[in-house]
Amino acid sequence: MRRGLPGSGKMAQKRPRIFADAFVSDDSGGSDYEVDEHEIPNDHIDGVSFSEEENDDGSNSSDSEVLKSALYQKYKEQYNKVKKIEKEMLRALNHEDKRAKPVIEKKKDAFTRFSVSYFSKVIDSLDENKRSIIEKHGFGSLIEFGKCFVPNKFAIWVAQPIDYRSGDIIVKDKVISLIEDAVHYVLDLPMGCIEFPIDYSSGKSRLLSQFNLQSLPPAKYFGDMLIDNKPVMDEEAVTCFLIVSLNCFLCPNCSVTPSNRYLGIFEDINNVRK
Repeated sequence: MRRGLPGSGKMAQKRPRIFADAFVSDDSGGSDYEVDEHEIPNDHIDGVSFSEEENDDGSNSSDSEVLKSALYQKYKEQYNKVKKIEKEMLRALNHEDKRAKPVIEKKKDAFTRFSVSYFSKVIDSLDENKRSIIEKHGFGSLIEFGKCFVPNKFAIWVAQPIDYRSGDIIVKDKVISLIEDAVHYVLDLPMGCIEFPIDYSSGKSRLLSQFNLQSLPPAKYFGDMLIDNKPVMDEEAVTCFLIVSLNCFLCPNCSVTPSNRYLGIFEDINNVRK
């Protein structure tokens, strides 16, 4: 039983339950969205519930419809405002992301720490006399180096099995060690009985004195001497060629400057075959 209001013959009406929804989740991607009134149940508008029990009094049905319509319009306005703000925020964020991405420009070919193009250019510039001198010192196989195009995918496929810690080539359960014999077999470089010099200071001093230098220049300095066909002694020609070979092909380091690790061999270039 519902109790009547004091002093009236009408029964008390249950007040509708109103709940505020701040945001409504939507997966439409931020575009403007108009609320379809068919999507909202007739007995529930924005948290306002209207049951048959509450509307059993015919005298209050018109008031209920007015309230439902007013709440629906307010809900629609609020929802569209939220979606508009959401769209503007997404547009601003996308604009910021595009501005934050660096623009990568393609640069022309340049001398790098592993530049086979430059190495090939040095070889092509050698005259018969310099080629003969280099062959006599045991490095004629390097003159036969031929530059050709290799697809990046193939180069990656070749490099992937190499263990950079040990230098071994590991394919499944098979291991190919890059030992002296293997390097000699592939590159035909001279193999001698003299240990590779560990102390590079004397070799570096000899190199600087030989070319009248105060500090070690980039490897390109020595290669350009051969390309420009500058007058050099036999020993100087071999030294220039070996520096370019080591820096560009055999032992590329982390810099365009020749690595100190192999400068010890230039203390006496005539013993390089030993």
